[in-house]
Amino acid sequence: MQAFDPRPVRAAAFQALFFLAGPGSLEGAQLLWARAGVAPLVPILPASTHAVLQLVGGFLTLIFAFLAHGVPHLLGLDLEKSARARFAIRAVGALLVLETGAELAHAPALVLWARGLLVVAAIAFLGLLVAARLPRDHDFARAPVPALLLALALVPVGLLLWTWEARGGPAGLASDLLLYGCVVPVILSMGFQMFASMLRLPDGRGGIFFVAMLAWALGAAVRVLARVEPELLGLHAPLLLLGALLWLLAMNGLRRRQDGPVLPTPPSAFLRTHIVVAVATLALGSALGLWPRLAGPPLIDDLARHLIALGFVLHVTMGVTLSVLPRFCRGRPSSSAWAHATVAAAVLGLLLRAMEALEGSPPWASVSAGLSWLAVLSFALHLGRGLRASASDPGPNGGGLADSTGR
Repeated sequence: MQAFDPRPVRAAAFQALFFLAGPGSLEGAQLLWARAGVAPLVPILPASTHAVLQLVGGFLTLIFAFLAHGVPHLLGLDLEKSARARFAIRAVGALLVLETGAELAHAPALVLWARGLLVVAAIAFLGLLVAARLPRDHDFARAPVPALLLALALVPVGLLLWTWEARGGPAGLASDLLLYGCVVPVILSMGFQMFASMLRLPDGRGGIFFVAMLAWALGAAVRVLARVEPELLGLHAPLLLLGALLWLLAMNGLRRRQDGPVLPTPPSAFLRTHIVVAVATLALGSALGLWPRLAGPPLIDDLARHLIALGFVLHVTMGVTLSVLPRFCRGRPSSSAWAHATVAAAVLGLLLRAMEALEGSPPWASVSAGLSWLAVLSFALHLGRGLRASASDPGPNGGGLADSTGR
């Protein structure tokens, strides 16, 4: 078995946490504080920039690190060759910093160049993964690789739409494609492969999974098209909800199996809580997308999007990374009490966001913004603590991944 070096995973995770807790979530909080009449701490960036910083700089960077360095067997990769992808991951971080600085400095030409180079960096990452494929057949029946690869291939497309936005294209196309078309499908695909062993569930049902992903993909396409054809707004919701419910059915309702081998590493005490909250918010966020079609409050669409981003994506990311990455990097174990407190803060923040959407009350937006940012900051500090190398770390040639996902 190839030796596992935790350093690239650790570096990519710290990079992702910087964008999640810093420019991403803090800027999102400031946008809400501005809407509530609270003076922002720094110049306000467009909402689309806040979304891309979180989705690409935060969540996709963590996903890239998992695929290239953490669970390369999911794609049938050579661990040594896939380690080269760290250069593309670092380039994404550097270019996002450059793009953010250019926006704050009101340098549109530099913004355009930074976004264009981000497309190149994303393509380079995918190219490095392709070059790392092992010369053997992969078990496509058990690993939902086609859905995962399609979602990853859309990342450069989303960044290209963001580049078009800098030239006057429609706002929100990039963030919608990255959220609905890339991040969520990647998490659903990886979860289908990994949750059975991590939560001690029965094996997933492959046929139902592929139908679920097809429904979700169609819903994501309608959602993105609604940015340029407003009459389509809300029509995506039934498809997304169908995809979410079918995915849950494919996962056997997240019911634990009563028998089977004892796992070498028991499931984390908080992982199931994170996943249950995540799936519930995914279904609710998908269903609420229909509300604007029914002449509901205009902020409901914003609530639906944040339920999926902060409810589903964040909670799955928190649960999996806190359970797995400290073991990968031979760091400190995660705290169950800390993890549950972070979930409580995030859920309360979303509930207050719902109050704002239903009542249009600015104070709710202000408190919701603060709680949501504190939840992300708490997650970043918690995971950062776990990623710190322990005194007994044997170095890059010690340890391995054989049983990290039970596959």
